[in-house]
Amino acid sequence: MQKEIKETLALLKNDGTLTEDGWARHPYWQYDRKKIKSNKLRIKEWDYYEFSDPENEFSIMGTFSDLGFAALYVICYIDYKLGKTSQVSALKPFSMHKTGLAPTPDEDNGVTFANKEMSLSFIKKGESRQLLLAAPNLELPDGRKGLKAHVVLTEKKDMESVYIATSWKENRKCFYYNAKVNPLPASGYVWLGDDKIELSKESLGNLDWGRGRWSRENTWF
Repeated sequence: MQKEIKETLALLKNDGTLTEDGWARHPYWQYDRKKIKSNKLRIKEWDYYEFSDPENEFSIMGTFSDLGFAALYVICYIDYKLGKTSQVSALKPFSMHKTGLAPTPDEDNGVTFANKEMSLSFIKKGESRQLLLAAPNLELPDGRKGLKAHVVLTEKKDMESVYIATSWKENRKCFYYNAKVNPLPASGYVWLGDDKIELSKESLGNLDWGRGRWSRENTWF
């Protein structure tokens, strides 16, 4: 049976197993990395943001992920008119979960990364989630060069989303805590090459937020 969690509780017990498997409409589980019974190199954490503009026919994704042995930063652009994508990424070795990702998806927080090829910032404050992305040398599918965005996703207080916490039957100290926060109204501007575009009123975004210790081999369903 799938159990709905309806009150705040610690995600993990002191032995590193889940306090309670289930699903929730709000982020009731409280994640504490210190309780994970695992080498830091086995812990996975990420914040993945995406927003889409159906009128202008594109989507843009930005990802912060910290796998312990490395942090991965990604900006991806999808052109639906041409059915093609452009992407830039950066790898920072031995991040050891010092990237600054928050322990809960609703906590006010900010994280930033920048190098010569890209810059990426997420700022969560109250109902606002600001995304600032830039990849000045990224070659877009239509030949334009450079991508930049300053977008705000709005998450109303007490908005319901989907949260799950589950473990592996082979090893109960392996677990996955995930949030799908959507749909989030998106507003702001995107620059494709030298062209500035205001997001249409139909634009929406989402957050895929994940924390966990996984087994070595997995199959996604």
